[in-house]
Amino acid sequence: MQPIEAQQKLGGMEVTMAGNWLKLEASTPDKPEVLAITVAMGWDDPDLVVGKLFRAWRWFDEHTIEGNAPRVTVALLDRIIGVSGFASAMAEVGWLVIADDGLSLPNFDRHNGKTAKDRALTAKRVATHKANAKSNADNVTDALPREEKNREDIQKKEAKASSAPARKIELDADGKWTGIPIAQRSTWETAYPALSLDAELAKAAAWILANPKNKKSNYARFLTNWLSRAQDSARPATPSNQQRFDPVAFVNRNRTDHGRNHGTIIDV
Repeated sequence: MQPIEAQQKLGGMEVTMAGNWLKLEASTPDKPEVLAITVAMGWDDPDLVVGKLFRAWRWFDEHTIEGNAPRVTVALLDRIIGVSGFASAMAEVGWLVIADDGLSLPNFDRHNGKTAKDRALTAKRVATHKANAKSNADNVTDALPREEKNREDIQKKEAKASSAPARKIELDADGKWTGIPIAQRSTWETAYPALSLDAELAKAAAWILANPKNKKSNYARFLTNWLSRAQDSARPATPSNQQRFDPVAFVNRNRTDHGRNHGTIIDV
């Protein structure tokens, strides 16, 4: 016969005795193993078998560690149960292991002993916690996709802005330049300090309007060349009242000896 799992499943009813309890499935009286023990014992009442099983399980729970009873014999267990042959009937259906060094209950650690009881007591708390955690997780997982989507949208916008080509410099019909970046103006002003940038841009615009056939496809390059030529041809203004110093004339005007002129220096 296959070992039973009557004491290996959660659920069933709880039997309380003096503050301690053992788990007993409600279907235990109808299990094939119980019926087989009933027949082996020559009884006709499965409930009587359940009562004797309870006495055996209670003893193992109270007096053994992890369901192992070293040096305990079949005869001693029968005496504890209160009927001869019952331990052997339990072994026949796989609910008791009989060895040379003692007896043991299969899978005792799952549902008997203090740790098993602690697990059973916390089972409901765990189930409740999981239910609450699932509810919270559903709320969190609902929020996370929205947050991730918003982050992805921002990243896409930033990537699009960073990869967007610079605005092209154009000349409109009114002779106004458009699309000249501030940084470009600053570069021109630094590179061509002798020029009035706005004046030169106006001259370039007037030239383009006067020569429509010479319309340019790259105004940034055209304006840079224009400004470069203008810078090269620019000359600093000389004040009209500024005279060049002539050292020969200065000496001739001032070469005297007690008011007498001693000659003239000739510039050769």
